[in-house]
Parts: sequence; C-alpha cells; structure tokens
Amino acid sequence: MQIECEVPLISVIAPDPQEARRACAVASSADTRLRSLGLKLTDGVRVEVTADLDVAPEACVAFYSTETRRLQVLTVDCLEEQPGRAKAFPKMSADLLFESLILHELVHAYAEQSSAGRFLPRVAHEFLAYAIQLDALPEAERRRILKRSEVSEPVDPAQLNEAVLGLSPLRFAAASWLHFRAEGADAALVARVLDGSLAFYSLRE
Repeated sequence: MQIECEVPLISVIAPDPQEARRACAVASSADTRLRSLGLKLTDGVRVEVTADLDVAPEACVAFYSTETRRLQVLTVDCLEEQPGRAKAFPKMSADLLFESLILHELVHAYAEQSSAGRFLPRVAHEFLAYAIQLDALPEAERRRILKRSEVSEPVDPAQLNEAVLGLSPLRFAAASWLHFRAEGADAALVARVLDGSLAFYSLRE
C-alpha cells in the first residue's frame, strides 16, 4: 500500500495499511517538531516499511539514503524478531522503536535538506538524530536509557565522537540528548550544528 501523507513531500509504502498510516502519523508529528527547530524538507522523501532492508538487518534496522531520498524501516513484526534490534535501544518495545526509528531517520533527511549543501559529518548528523529521538520519547523510557548509559552531567563534548558512536551507541545517544538540552534544544542550536559553529570530531578530518 502506498499513501501520500498529510505532511507535504512525504509518502509511505508498506505491506500493512495500518503501519502505513502509523508511519504517516509519525511523520506529521516529526514535521511539527523539526520545523520548530528550523529544519524543513525541500524534496520528497519516501518511507518504506519493509521486511527486507537494502542492507543486512543484522547491522541495521532502519536507514535513510541521501542519494535516493528513501527511508527504510523494518516492520514491527520484523523488529520483534531481531534480538539486538537496535544497538542503542535493545530493550525498547518494537512498537515504540518502530515510531522512534522513523523519527530518527527523518531527522537525517531534514538535516541533509536544510544544510544548504554543506557537508555534515556523520557525528553531527547522529548528534541531531539521537538527541531529537530521545527528546520525543516518553519520559519513563528516556529515564531508563539515561540510567543504562551511565553518562553523567555535564557532558564533555569530546564524548560526542565517532569512537563512542561506533562502540556504544547507547552512550552516544544519551550524551547527545544531555548536551542538546544543556545547549538549549532549540532552533539556534540546530543552526549552529548545520553551519559548523558547533563542531564535532570526525575521523574524516
């Protein structure tokens, strides 16, 4: 089933009509939040809910391709079957994870299309995606994640690097949210990420 969401420029294709409508609902909520942070879409994005990702599910449960502007996410049933279904959030329910993953990947899409062609390092992308993802979670779920991460405040920005992202996505996610909140969690902060004035260490540098 393919539907056009009420949010302009976003469409969803899914084998289950209910999951298609659910994905559109997530997109609508995400659009409101991301626009409040100064992010927007300029080109269409297709959300594909699927049992077969274009990459190995052992390594990934959702992803966004900047080249094709396609966002793929596993169905809820498939997420249930993945024992390590999200490296950052393995204990999250599949239903909540499904919605949270769509938001996370939409952040990548909005950030990429709002960056005015400027290259954003992977760490900057993931900082925004994880911070906004955690910000949207129910408070009790977010508290559990923060407790498991054992990240303490204040967050040293040096923790937000590719090594931590690769070795412990949970710690990176928690540190991102705590730093995001400490720095204002607003459009001004996002603008600093997009224009490079809030810099992150990247292995490409």
